[in-house]
Formats: sequence, structure tokens, C-alpha cells
Amino acid sequence: MAYIDVSKLRHTYFIDGYGGEKWIVFDREKTDGQSRIPLLTPALMILQRYKDPPLCVNSTRLLPVLSSQKLNAYVKEIGDLCRIVKNLTFNLARYTFATTVTLTIGVPIERVSKMLG
Repeated sequence: MAYIDVSKLRHTYFIDGYGGEKWIVFDREKTDGQSRIPLLTPALMILQRYKDPPLCVNSTRLLPVLSSQKLNAYVKEIGDLCRIVKNLTFNLARYTFATTVTLTIGVPIERVSKMLG
């Protein structure tokens, strides 16, 4: 998901698919097209970990979302700690996930392209 879409993530975006799988379904901010994203186990674990974040108690948000500048600063810091010599950003992480994880589990490239908008 794009940063703007993550920042607006709400409980109302979740649906149950066939076989009990969880999906996020929402209208993308940038393209206004609908996105349907399956929730993999690691994503569900992250959502569970942050189910009651202090920054979201009086909000309908699911995650405590930082400014994009602060988020990118943390991503760069993690990269430095891991000795990754590359200009890391949230958007780069998003595309890396799309090209490694989704394609590895057999999601068709057309579907990945549509998820990325």
C-alpha cells in the first residue's frame, strides 16, 4: 500500500474472503481505483501487535502513522543498522515487497501491477 493509503487504513476496509482469508479492500487515494490486497500472516501479526496503539485510541486508524519524513528516516536508520548501502524509503520497501514476496508466492504480475496502482 502507498503511504497515504496506510495512513488512512480503517477496520471497515477488511473483508473475509473464500476460505476465511482476510483481505483489505479500499479505494486508492492517488488513482481512486479500488485495491484488493490479501493479508498475509506477517501483516496480520503486525496489525495484532498494534491493535491498541496509544496514538490511535481516539481515532478510527489501525496503525500509528508517522509523517512520511519521519517514517523514511526510520527506514534509513534500519538500513544503516543492517549495513544496507542503498537509499531506502517506504516506497522502495513497497516495491521490493511487491517484486519479491508476491511474485514468489505466485501472484500474477498483472495483479501485482494493479495492487501497486
